[in-house]
Amino acid sequence: LHGGHRLISGLGEARHTGTAVLLHAQLAGKVSRIPLQSGRITAVDIDDYLGHNFRIISVYAPHLGYDHACLLDMYATLQELVTEAANTRRRLLIAGDFNTQLRVGLRSELLFGYASEHKLTI
Repeated sequence: LHGGHRLISGLGEARHTGTAVLLHAQLAGKVSRIPLQSGRITAVDIDDYLGHNFRIISVYAPHLGYDHACLLDMYATLQELVTEAANTRRRLLIAGDFNTQLRVGLRSELLFGYASEHKLTI
């Protein structure tokens, strides 16, 4: 990209999915690994930025039209990436569209429960 920036994206099998991480030029050369690129989650590992290693995760949760199992599969994949990041002492940034209305229904309960379990902020 212009200016040395980098776009890392994952497209799913369905035409309605896709995730991406856009990196500033300062970070583009520090990508050490791309553990996952899919239509639901893209993860990028950044090494030695400001004295730390990071994992950036972009999430696009299935909307209500999808089977509940798809949502649970997405959270299971997210859990694997978060656990691996913790085991390798990476700082974590998770962002994206979780396709939920906050404080309403099961999807919100899943999101808040996940955030609470991992000490994340919504």
